[in-house]
Parts: sequence; C-alpha cells; structure tokens
Amino acid sequence: MKIPNVLACLSAVFAATHVLACADDHGAHEAETPEQEACEHLGGSAASAVVATDDKAAALPPDVSKAHTKFAVTLPADASGTYGGSVRFLAPAKKQYLLVIDTAVPFQLFDSAGKAVDAVAGATKATCAAVGAQAVYSLDVATYRLRIGPASKAAVGMLFEAK
Repeated sequence: MKIPNVLACLSAVFAATHVLACADDHGAHEAETPEQEACEHLGGSAASAVVATDDKAAALPPDVSKAHTKFAVTLPADASGTYGGSVRFLAPAKKQYLLVIDTAVPFQLFDSAGKAVDAVAGATKATCAAVGAQAVYSLDVATYRLRIGPASKAAVGMLFEAK
C-alpha cells in the first residue's frame, strides 16, 4: 500500500471517530436538565467579560444572550459606594429561561417598555453551590433589560439558560 493511501485511510478513520465522538457528546449534553447545565456553566466554565451600563447612561447595555455562556459582569459604582448596572438579554424563542447569578444580589428583569417582568412562581431551580441568586421567567421573543444591584462587589457571574 502506498503512503498516500495509508494517510487517506487514517484520515477517514479519524474523521469518522471524531464525528461519532461529537455525536455521543451532544447526546449526553442534551440529557442534562437546564438546571444542571446552568450549574455546570456558572461553576466552572470560562466567562465572557462585559461591563454593565450605569442606569443613568444613555448607552445600550451589553448583550448577555449567547447560549451556554457564563458572563463576568462588571458593575459600575454609584455615589453611595455600592455597585449596580444593566445588561440586556434577547430571548430567541418564546419559552421559559432560567437566570442564575453567582452572588446573592438583588436583580430585576424589565421588558422593552420598562415594565418589570414577574418570575414564574414554583419553577424548578438550580441547586448547586455556584448559584447565589436565580429566577425563572416566561419570555416572549423580545429584548429585555436585567438590572443587577445594589451589590457590595463590582463583579458577578451570570447566565440565562433556556428551559
């Protein structure tokens, strides 16, 4: 057998093995509950850094909509010495979303008209040590603003997970 033929065969075997491994990994990932996924992403994954906007600023809050992504949110300081700010979430589908934050901090979700969105009462939540605050929301396809704070620290980790 010629060397190019051997390399072609090995490449084909590697490609087939890689596809099967990815398919198997995806299947295991799909078996996790949204709560398990939220704990996994919040507790151990790398974070995308964003800086929340001051509520008095006219700037558009940073987007925290990327699925399966933990965001490290830096909150601006206010005159009282606490921290708080806003980020935005674009719900891609009409469904429930689990919001988890790694710190026990007050937060409120608002729709595009500025009306507070109520959390779903009695919804299943994440039960891991990485979660300090959380809520489940039933959302329409729209853009929402999440107000975080006042907080005693300038940084929180957070993510939205579709249910």
